[in-house]
Amino acid sequence: MKSARFLAAAAAGLALAATVVPSAPAAAHARPAVVAGATVLSNDDNAHTVIVPSGEVVQVRLKAVRGEHETWVWDVPAASTPPVLTRTSGTVAPGGDADASFRAAARGRSALAAHRHCRPDRGYVCPQVVIPWTVTVIVR
Repeated sequence: MKSARFLAAAAAGLALAATVVPSAPAAAHARPAVVAGATVLSNDDNAHTVIVPSGEVVQVRLKAVRGEHETWVWDVPAASTPPVLTRTSGTVAPGGDADASFRAAARGRSALAAHRHCRPDRGYVCPQVVIPWTVTVIVR
């Protein structure tokens, strides 16, 4: 008797599952914003690859993330291959946002990298975690 009820419940569950329409696939990541001849990268561009022409400016604008008792702040973004992407400026604001500009100086490939870490509010402690952000830039 129990097995008959189990089989009936299982069959009903399978029938219900067959009528569920899968959700639409997530939208593909669009090319980063291009503003007046510059490619602008943000927090959302982590782990992506972008292709830029030689001579173009690549700007990185990373926003700090505020938690309940902490702020996740950035360090200044850096290029793994400076002859390909030459940094022309780089700053970290008191609130933890980071901005940097790079000139696509030569054909090749370079990673842009920055790290986010926790800055606790007074009287609180943060986890000892560092979150990497990396974008691969191909200069053509």
